[in-house]
Amino acid sequence: PEARVLIVIREQADILVSSYKRYVRNGGPGKLRQYGSPPWGPPRPPHFDLSYFEYHRLIGLYHNLFGPENVLVLPYELLSDRPRTFLKRLGDFAGAATAVDSHFEPVNASLSALSLAFKRHANRWVVRDPLNPTPPFEIEGANQRLLELCAAADTKIPSSLRKRSERRLRKISRDIVGDRYAESNAATSRLTNLDLHSYGYA
Repeated sequence: PEARVLIVIREQADILVSSYKRYVRNGGPGKLRQYGSPPWGPPRPPHFDLSYFEYHRLIGLYHNLFGPENVLVLPYELLSDRPRTFLKRLGDFAGAATAVDSHFEPVNASLSALSLAFKRHANRWVVRDPLNPTPPFEIEGANQRLLELCAAADTKIPSSLRKRSERRLRKISRDIVGDRYAESNAATSRLTNLDLHSYGYA
């Protein structure tokens, strides 16, 4: 009953790409347009739905459960662009001093869209898991080996090619998202007093 809750949100086209990349990492064989489209017929686990990123629903629920004063909502973009400000707000909310290092580096960086495109094709043939239950040629340990190959490939792929493939994937994501979250984001802004438009949200 005395919990304090931190919710971190991320612009929807961005988080769709991130979520899709995790899906492919885990063995998913579908394209981004398939992943981001409503399923035909009854959903089968693991099931994804674009409504998951209508943040006002979750925030409103936590406000009701714990009280708005006990819920802090921060955008991921603030952590990415101004990590000290992010940590200061978190520390103020938690009632704790934050020791902030002077240097920040990304950790757990995602694989490139280009190497994951290769992995997605390979998933269909050799990776068996709940995302792809019937590959024609199941190979034990294939998923981990493919991830290692992708990580190694990313060090060899020219930066220009990686950037081009990322732009292509993000364009598809923006086309899928469109303005479907505009109403939800407006509600989220009202609930949180965050100017989401300044962070690139619809």
